[in-house]
Amino acid sequence: MNWEEKGMISKTSLFNKSLILSDLKRFWWLSALYAVLLFFVLPFNHLLQSTTTELAMRRTSIIGSLKLETTAEGNIQMLLICAVPVLLAVLLFRYMHVGKATAVIHSLPCSRRTLYVSHSVSGLLLLTLPVLLTGLLLIATYVLGNFKAHYSFALIPHWVGFTLLFNYLFLSIALFAGMLAGSSIAHLILTYLLHLLPIGIYSLLDYNLYHLLYGYSQSPSYDTPTDALPIILLFKRNVSSWNLPIGYWIGYLLLTLFFFIAAGQIYRIRKLEAAGDIIAFPVIRPIFKYGITLCSMLLCGAYSAMFSEGAVPMILTGYVLGSLMGYWVTEMLMQRSIKVWHSYKGYMAFCAVIAVLLMGVATDTAGFVKHVPKPEEVQEVYYGFHIQDWFVKRLKDAEYIQYNRRQEEYSYFFKSADAIKSVTDLHTQLIRKPYNKKGLRHYVIYTLKNGKHVVRQYPIDDQQYAAFLKPIYESMEFKRVRYPFIAYKTEEIEWMEIGNTHFPRDLALRLTPSDSYELLELLQKEVSQLTYEEMLRTPSGNHMQIQVEGIDNHSYSIYNLPLQDHREALNQWLKNKGYYEKVAHAPQKASYTRTDQFDTYVQVKLK
Repeated sequence: MNWEEKGMISKTSLFNKSLILSDLKRFWWLSALYAVLLFFVLPFNHLLQSTTTELAMRRTSIIGSLKLETTAEGNIQMLLICAVPVLLAVLLFRYMHVGKATAVIHSLPCSRRTLYVSHSVSGLLLLTLPVLLTGLLLIATYVLGNFKAHYSFALIPHWVGFTLLFNYLFLSIALFAGMLAGSSIAHLILTYLLHLLPIGIYSLLDYNLYHLLYGYSQSPSYDTPTDALPIILLFKRNVSSWNLPIGYWIGYLLLTLFFFIAAGQIYRIRKLEAAGDIIAFPVIRPIFKYGITLCSMLLCGAYSAMFSEGAVPMILTGYVLGSLMGYWVTEMLMQRSIKVWHSYKGYMAFCAVIAVLLMGVATDTAGFVKHVPKPEEVQEVYYGFHIQDWFVKRLKDAEYIQYNRRQEEYSYFFKSADAIKSVTDLHTQLIRKPYNKKGLRHYVIYTLKNGKHVVRQYPIDDQQYAAFLKPIYESMEFKRVRYPFIAYKTEEIEWMEIGNTHFPRDLALRLTPSDSYELLELLQKEVSQLTYEEMLRTPSGNHMQIQVEGIDNHSYSIYNLPLQDHREALNQWLKNKGYYEKVAHAPQKASYTRTDQFDTYVQVKLK
């Protein structure tokens, strides 16, 4: 045999056509079912939508189905991506998990590399054909069905590429999991564990630290390290196939190649006698066992914290019960026996590691609790209730800011040296023991000059920390956020109305331009004189509510202004202009004759 013939054999032995054709004959039904479902979700649904008279609804439904957005059609496609490749991988390599079948298949005159590549190619073909067929039908529908007014043609090849990428990615992960599993059931479970275990561990750790570590702030659901995981990104509401960054496309493609190659390498060294076991490789079993034990422990701890309001003894009790249950159940499954008490040493080692970690949290070994940035290191600080304000500003989310046009300007960010010093003084007081657990939870988020962030969340009692809150609340920087209208200029105002919240809205009095400007200036002066105690006072008796209606009729309800007797200037102005009695007494056409609560509101319409 010459070298040319050897090279030809090497090339053709990479995969076996007979094996591929056999797979296509055996599992064509799954591919056909996938194609039928895609047909009804996409081309057929588009034709049905073309008969809808509501143009906007039709356009939203069609575009949402192609972008895999969170519409009914998009959700169905996401579920298919999560299910079909995994089921196909289980069927194609099921012989590995059955003792007789694996012996028969591996006795064929084919190398393991040939077997793996051939079955993988079959899986790729069975996933690709339905998507390409649906793509062709979408093109035909687009050309013949007058859909040019609803969406761009580019959406079709984009949908094909996105669907194929995620199908291949989920198939590669399923193949990788299958090489580690010893049974088909374990194959299914392990596949979804690979997708969900990082999310579960992170979420449970996040929730448990929230109760164990004073000042720890849970990560918002829209900003976690697990957001880039395929199964999370697929179902995220603010991400669709159309706006997926190019870096994600490249990253997922490389990840797909990695899992395909890794699965092939593991398949080459997998032992035949592993069929029927839960985990095929002994070296993987401790990772599986302790991973399940950790998740079970954290889950029971989180459950205990939820129903005990974060009581540490109850959380620790949950840890013990959860770890015991997780460890021993996993041991029984792997050993296929209930006589597993001889494995207690592994559990004791796990408990020792967890005890050391919990001791480190309790003693604040890392200095997390006691860390307060120096004022000169801080560029700006956020002090408020909503972490999304800080998150949006940090990411410069243009779409969010456009919707909340004045939101970024009027969020609780402080940059002056005095305000930063006041917040750090408050922070220093908060971390003194005994730790406070009363009051509403506030975020204290520092943006340091080196670009790093320090994020904390504390319950703050308004009375207990009044001496430290007073300079923050009475600063003009804080008041400009709490009462945004004090920053308005007269040229920004289109009109102002004044009325009583107990009377119908159509009884409000439209102010003249001159009166509007006078009232605005007077309100600005009154706000500058407000004290900390007045701003915390619950509205009762006389008060004024400022309601601002911006462009696009987007309204902002602003906090109440007290109208106590010592607010002489404002009360006198209302009386001099004749507004005081008019908003206190309803006209005869109203069902009210008098109200004991003089609750005035001022409606401000911006240009």
